[in-house]
Formats: sequence, structure tokens, C-alpha cells
Amino acid sequence: MLELEQRFTDDAAHELRTPLTAIRTHLQIARRVEGNQHREAMRQAEAGVGRLTKTLDQLLLLARMESEEITRGGLDSTPLEEALETAMTETGSRDRCRYNERVNRIHIALSGALLVIALRNLLGNAVRHGLPGAPIEIEAQESNGMAVINIINQGETIRPEQLARLTERFQRGSHPQGSGLGLSIVDAIVTRAGGRVTFTSGNGVGLRVSLQLPSS
Repeated sequence: MLELEQRFTDDAAHELRTPLTAIRTHLQIARRVEGNQHREAMRQAEAGVGRLTKTLDQLLLLARMESEEITRGGLDSTPLEEALETAMTETGSRDRCRYNERVNRIHIALSGALLVIALRNLLGNAVRHGLPGAPIEIEAQESNGMAVINIINQGETIRPEQLARLTERFQRGSHPQGSGLGLSIVDAIVTRAGGRVTFTSGNGVGLRVSLQLPSS
């Protein structure tokens, strides 16, 4: 627990310093200017607060994932389609997502809240890093007590060395506005639920994320 607390403290100190400095700078500018420049400086400061809040929320969630053991199976049985619909709504990706009919027959042995978090992070990642406007394909099937969920977006091919580091903390790729924690959280949730997550890229696919989770 002391190691986890130290890691969280180090991560928070590392990750929150830059946005706090940016917010302070925008507020200092706002005090010195008027009109449109003042409004723009305040807008930038407010956006910085939003990013800071999101990053802190993600850090706290990741810390919880690392300190708790998620109950595998048990009474939890979440309809995949229901969790997916919620995640699409929260990421504004409903118009771009396409999923097969098997999705509505699969139940996952995981709490609905955690399944939504994992799917939301993956869909948000696909929206940010995929080809703008391109469809996001979602495939699902069951095999030997496991549900396999593939989320596929079009985009540039990701090099193997980058794929291997996708679940590392603060890996933002070419989008510095993100927290760089989304895929780390997905990996923590899936692993502790008794599953696994893998990434592939190439042949017209920007990123294929494959989740394997216990079905119920």
C-alpha cells in the first residue's frame, strides 16, 4: 500500500504540474488584458481546469484498480449491449459505431460501471486517434466461457514498438490533450477481471483492440 501511495503521489506530481502552470499563466494574462483577449484567456483557463479534473479522476481510478481485486464472476452479469450503448452515448460516438448482432446476446461477468469505463475509454481513444469521421467497428463473440470484443478503427498504422507501450501511463501519442491513462485503466480492469487485452495494427486498420473477458 505504501508503494501504491508513493506511485500515485509521484504520478500526480509529475502529471498535474504542467496543466497547473498553464492555468496560472492564463489567469495572469486575463488580469492584464480586456475584451476578447480577456475572454479567451479565461476560456483557456477553464479548459485547463477541465483537463486537470479529468486527469485527476483517471489517476484516482487507476489507483483504485491497482489496490483492489475485482470480484470475478459472482453476482455480476452485465449485458454487453447495454454497457456499449452507454459508452457510445458518453463519448458521442453513436453515429460512428457499428456492431454485430451477437453483441445483444452476450453478458459479461463484470460490474456494469467498470465495463462502461473500459468501453468508454476505448471508444474515446478510437474517436481521438482514428480517421476522422470513419466508422468504428465493434465485433463480439463467445468462446469457452470468454467473451471476445474487438473494437476497430481506421487510421495510420502504429509501429510494433508503440503498440507494446500503449498501456503504459501517460502514453498520449499525437494527442497531448488526453490524460494518457485511458488504456492503462482498461488494462487494469480487464486483467483484474480475469481477462486480457491485446492490440494490433496494419493492413488498413489503425488499431484493433481485442478484449477477452469472462462471460456469464
